[in-house]
Amino acid sequence: MAFYNSVFNQFLSLMPRQIFSKIANTYGPKRQPRKFTLWEQFVYLLYFQITERKSLRACIRNMNSSLEKAILERGVLSKEIKEIFIPDIRTIDVKQSLLQRIFRIGDIMIATAGTDGYEDVIYGLPDPKGIKALISSQRQKRLASND
Repeated sequence: MAFYNSVFNQFLSLMPRQIFSKIANTYGPKRQPRKFTLWEQFVYLLYFQITERKSLRACIRNMNSSLEKAILERGVLSKEIKEIFIPDIRTIDVKQSLLQRIFRIGDIMIATAGTDGYEDVIYGLPDPKGIKALISSQRQKRLASND
């Protein structure tokens, strides 16, 4: 499995998170944002700038949809796009071989309500534990907001 550093990740590496946190603590707002952390806001705004979104409405629509579902997109010539609604996710399993652990990649297996086994298996993802934690935290937020 090859690991490719995305262009977006290269942009993010220009602003290390520790330096961003220092700047945010010095010049940021006095109270914590409600929905997104300052880092998440920065990442979203950078992404929207790079993808040349034309309006704030398009940005907000994109953010809201990304909080409600995980979108899996595969392929270069032929595309396969699958949406998995976050509240439907029952389990997320991470599998890493020794070689994958060395290269900090792994496979994520997602099981949803109404399916036997796994809905989807995504191979060779960077930081699979971080991705699992992100999906789990979004799931918990969604479940807490529905109560």
